[in-house]
Amino acid sequence: MKIAIDLNLPKGLKEDEKIPTIIRQTRYYRSHELGPLLRFLTRNWPSSEKVFVPRGYAWINVDVRGTGASFGHWAYSWSPDEIRDGAEIVNWIVSQPWSDGKVGTMGISYDGGCAEFLLVSKHPAVKASAPEFTLFDAYADIAYPGGIHLGSFTNAWGSLNRALDNGSLSTITHLMPGIVRSSYHGVRPVDDDRDRAQLAAAIREHAGNLDVKAMAPQITYRDDVPSPPGLPIDASSPFAYVQQIEDGRAALYVVEGWFDAGFGNGAIRRYLTLKSRGRLIIGPWNHGGFNDASPFSHSPKSAFKIDAELLRFFDYHLKGMHSGVAEEKPILYFTMGEEKWKAAETWPPPEAETISFYLGSARQLSRDRPAAAEASDRYHVDLTAKTGLTSRWDLGAPIYYFNRRAADAKLSCYTSDPLKTDLEVTGHPAVTLYVSSTANDGEFFAYLEDVSPKGNVTYVTEGELRGIDRKLSNGNAPYRQIGPYHSFRRQDAMPLVPGEVANLTFEILPTSYVFKRGHSIRLALAGADRDHFTLLPGPAPTLHFHRDRAHPSHLDLPVIRP
Repeated sequence: MKIAIDLNLPKGLKEDEKIPTIIRQTRYYRSHELGPLLRFLTRNWPSSEKVFVPRGYAWINVDVRGTGASFGHWAYSWSPDEIRDGAEIVNWIVSQPWSDGKVGTMGISYDGGCAEFLLVSKHPAVKASAPEFTLFDAYADIAYPGGIHLGSFTNAWGSLNRALDNGSLSTITHLMPGIVRSSYHGVRPVDDDRDRAQLAAAIREHAGNLDVKAMAPQITYRDDVPSPPGLPIDASSPFAYVQQIEDGRAALYVVEGWFDAGFGNGAIRRYLTLKSRGRLIIGPWNHGGFNDASPFSHSPKSAFKIDAELLRFFDYHLKGMHSGVAEEKPILYFTMGEEKWKAAETWPPPEAETISFYLGSARQLSRDRPAAAEASDRYHVDLTAKTGLTSRWDLGAPIYYFNRRAADAKLSCYTSDPLKTDLEVTGHPAVTLYVSSTANDGEFFAYLEDVSPKGNVTYVTEGELRGIDRKLSNGNAPYRQIGPYHSFRRQDAMPLVPGEVANLTFEILPTSYVFKRGHSIRLALAGADRDHFTLLPGPAPTLHFHRDRAHPSHLDLPVIRP
């Protein structure tokens, strides 16, 4: 099997000098073939490679099998063959005259998954790994959050993969100006493929690659087995390989953002589950970390230099340098509203305590537990409700949530009295809803929002759950879980009974956010996000959110007191 790689060595490397290596395996072209115009326009674009190579590292870029200029076919994400390929490349690296026998690995998104799955091989040369902005649980973190199909992602990612694999980039480059598009030629062939014959042969082999768009609708439950690939989705989840990763004993630095799909939750689960743990950083970032998405930020461009932080990590673990990493607390997180970085020894921070807000009369969110014998609010689900195309689910895009006052008019909203003091929410909120419906299934969305004294509504975070997945499976989670856990397995399905009250308790994605004095907390409830999640068949259901003594629907917030 021919695997395409690029090798980059520091300038002036001496003949007998030995240096460590960073390997980045990718599904998105290890290198692009650019015409003169694009070479000129991109010559100063930042990249991790440009940070590490001048500082004494060899850098290897790899097209994983079945992609780019590599031969073979891509059976599914991070297949055993792909993992073995990575180990063979490491064998090649350590046999080179410039190698000191130490290897690190890093990458963003799919490449970040490669950085973690390389540890499954338990290769002794791999000493450190930095998975960035990537999943831990493929089902819950990105493809089916809360058991609901994130169709916007599987369709977009499937189309991107198909275009990349076929070398037919019209679906990727059609928005480029014509003069720029004419300067982009796709994946760069390997150096000795001057007539491009090898690239053409490799692309022909890609024809058998998995079609994600066709596969995704076959899955409802976590243990469903689509064909192809003939395996459940957990085969592409790092959590299923925790023991192998742990046995490899490599240091880990997990990098994530509060607004990166459900990956922030996955990053925390990864950190808590792996005994060796390592380090965790969560910033106010989108997918990839280039965008500061805090609603309080003065600039959409992130000022934090992630590569500089990772350089300190690899300098310590691959070069033995005293970079300060070993002396610092292992968790670094950003609190929005306070606009401040904080360090912690454990997660959640030990000073966090849970307070509850209950759904009350007149659409209030109250600290008082309901006393009425019977009370509920009717909501006919608006299937046109949506969150915009610059949301946490739009990977790669800058994140911006517009004032949600108009969007909330389509939802069922409960708002607290103005706060008398600032309130910091750091950790994992959760919501418990007592719901009766006219349907036997449904999609339930809970948005945590900040309402200013002027009535402007700011998105903070969200959670979702499909009705048939409401059975709680706490104690059976395959990883360390904070808050309610649902298995999403077929055997645990519990259809709603129309007209009967059902308990839906589910997690809201973690955050660190300060609600300012005078602002109000809002819980906005929806039955659809048309921009991102595939709608269930059938008419829109009518819901009743119960809020009485026997059915105290409520929001739990992890609060840190001043």
